[in-house]
Amino acid sequence: SEQLTGEFHPDQIIPFEIDRKQAEQHFLDFVQKKKFVPNAFFQKNQIEKLTGIYFPYWVYDAEVDGALSAEGSKIRVWVAGDEEITETKIFRMEREGRISLNEITKHALKKSDQVLAEGVLPYDFSKAEPFHMGYLSGFYAEKRDIEYRELQDEVQNEVEGYTRDMLEDTIQGYTGVHILSDHIRMVDEHWSYTLLPVWTVTYKGPNGKIYYYSMNGQNGKTFGELPIDRKKVLSIGILIGAIVFVIMLIVGYLFFS
Repeated sequence: SEQLTGEFHPDQIIPFEIDRKQAEQHFLDFVQKKKFVPNAFFQKNQIEKLTGIYFPYWVYDAEVDGALSAEGSKIRVWVAGDEEITETKIFRMEREGRISLNEITKHALKKSDQVLAEGVLPYDFSKAEPFHMGYLSGFYAEKRDIEYRELQDEVQNEVEGYTRDMLEDTIQGYTGVHILSDHIRMVDEHWSYTLLPVWTVTYKGPNGKIYYYSMNGQNGKTFGELPIDRKKVLSIGILIGAIVFVIMLIVGYLFFS
């Protein structure tokens, strides 16, 4: 709790909706479908390593004004007698509007793997609650070490891209479109320091490599790199090879007999 006071006091939190028992079942269902995962990965002592953690994220909302100028062409081709005629019409287009972009979510912990941390997204932010310490009971929580200022350039580039794409999507029915210019301006933006629920487990493979697995603690979405038991792969390969060999022998016998 001492790590989440003062400037590190979160603005909001999404509580865990999946409890430990449900998380363990999700974990087993996910892993048992993977034929080449080592048996040790879903033994009882491994399942007991599941840990519920609130990870820190920055959530960004913005109001954006966008304007775009473009030229669109419509080409019509037809044949008259011995001649092929091509007609090209050029149209000038202007688009502008205000766009609301909400819940752009970025992880705020340097030691966490970005792909892993963002692989469990998205969350339903309609269920976010104002933060208070009671939600942490029975769980761990990490304190952010990435400030929103470090993410501003990345997020604003994304916002500009989203806005540009939305404006361009309103231009349809042309053979070709050439963008002449665009102008995108932030009208209002807001960052919320948010804790999101994640179930995590780690596994140390025989080669010493650490594998990480994470699960969205709200909806059960799973993400992570699973270890591969090479003995299982080899055994299956040998079995398939043997079956193919027997089939070829049978086919050869029937063909040449």
